[in-house]
Amino acid sequence: MTALRPTTLLLVVLVMVTVAGWRWWPSPWWLIASVSCIVAGGALRSRQQRSPLGIIALLFLAVILSPMISIPWLWPCGLDCQGLGHYARWGGMPTWLWGMLAYVTTLACALLAWRWPKGAGAWLAPAALIACAGASVYFLWLSWHLQVLCNHCLAIHTVILTALALNVWVIAWKTALAVGLITALALHAAFHPVQLGSAADSPDPDPGSLLHQTPAEDATYGILAAAMTMGDNNAPWSAQLVLDPLCPHCRQAWQEVAHTLGPLVGSGDLRLRIRLRSNPRLELSRDLASWLVASAIIDSLPQHLPHLIGHSQRVTSQQLQQRWSQEGSSVALASLQRIAQLNDHTITHYLQADRQWIQDNRLLTTATPVLLLHGPGVERKLWSDRLPLEEVRQYIAP
Repeated sequence: MTALRPTTLLLVVLVMVTVAGWRWWPSPWWLIASVSCIVAGGALRSRQQRSPLGIIALLFLAVILSPMISIPWLWPCGLDCQGLGHYARWGGMPTWLWGMLAYVTTLACALLAWRWPKGAGAWLAPAALIACAGASVYFLWLSWHLQVLCNHCLAIHTVILTALALNVWVIAWKTALAVGLITALALHAAFHPVQLGSAADSPDPDPGSLLHQTPAEDATYGILAAAMTMGDNNAPWSAQLVLDPLCPHCRQAWQEVAHTLGPLVGSGDLRLRIRLRSNPRLELSRDLASWLVASAIIDSLPQHLPHLIGHSQRVTSQQLQQRWSQEGSSVALASLQRIAQLNDHTITHYLQADRQWIQDNRLLTTATPVLLLHGPGVERKLWSDRLPLEEVRQYIAP
């Protein structure tokens, strides 16, 4: 049994710092730290004899981190509100719980390998670790494909892939590749994902195109922005409410906002603008966002908004249309669809600009709904997830 070497201990500390960075100071720059941890793990493994204590320490860290996502004050995350609800549960259990069970199993195998180096744990631990790494690669691919980010997931994947790097030469690379691919494909099959929109169906937003708008596009954007805004333009207070069509909390949040802040909008004290954090690669998210803007065009956004947000990704656009038909609202939905089709280019441009604004304000991974308040003496006040609307109202009308 070998002790934990100083270099390995330093790597574990670096991983912990990276995890803390993802938790408290989320930024794309932490990707550099994550990659550095993985590369450093591989470099250490290539220069020293195998020491399972580093792997055990990292797996123990992964076990601790996994359940934090279920406690909002420990690790707030808006991933489930960004269109990944379909992947948030499997078999009636949250995905993080499956992950924790996998990490506990791998940790147990690693402890067996450490205690009895010649026993079954010597090959079970690397195999289980590679399977966990394959799952990490799958979810990283899924995150990239759906254009969603989760700081908690990135922290977990950093830990697991660094642990794999410390163990990378224990199993032949062909075997490791096979185990990882089988795990990723098994996950893909287990989730039975719904049909995802392809890049061809909905091209990625080009931020540069937003900087070279024609005068007509500028004017059209201004018209739609005004349509998505409620209240007097000269109101002393202004608020931006960011909603996600697939956010399970946003429907209830909107009803509470309308009840609490609606009178302030009506009295001319507050101007409220609705911004949509839609995902162009998810058909339902894309359609709902387009229909919401279409409802604003015909000045009926407040009436339609409660019906067009808070839907599960498991529901397709066709199923939603059938539901509206059963409720006797098929005519209204057909009208919104027609308006959205006639103004497809304009609405697409508007939603791209909204997504760019959300990205520029670093709200891409913030739990929705998000409320930003500006007013006398308040340059920028932000709340997310559970909105303290009474506190917001006190700011505006003490």
